[in-house]
Amino acid sequence: MGPGDFVIQDESRCIGCFMCNMVCPNAAMVPSYIHKKAFKCTKQCDFSDSAPPCVKSCDRGALTFEDVIDTTKKIRRKRMAVIPRK
Repeated sequence: MGPGDFVIQDESRCIGCFMCNMVCPNAAMVPSYIHKKAFKCTKQCDFSDSAPPCVKSCDRGALTFEDVIDTTKKIRRKRMAVIPRK
């Protein structure tokens, strides 16, 4: 993990416990009491040794800590898979 990594949220797995909000050192996770979910920050985390506290505290796997380049490649492959070939 390096300085170009960021937190990705899978909202379908979030149960709204807001633990990520409580442990975030930047206070960047935003709780939505209407939707009963936490919404991720838009900041990049600089935790070069391991995942940030918000990811570690999420026992439902709603948050992951991924490399920007790898994630971009995954998204491109997924989008290319739905384009019809001639």
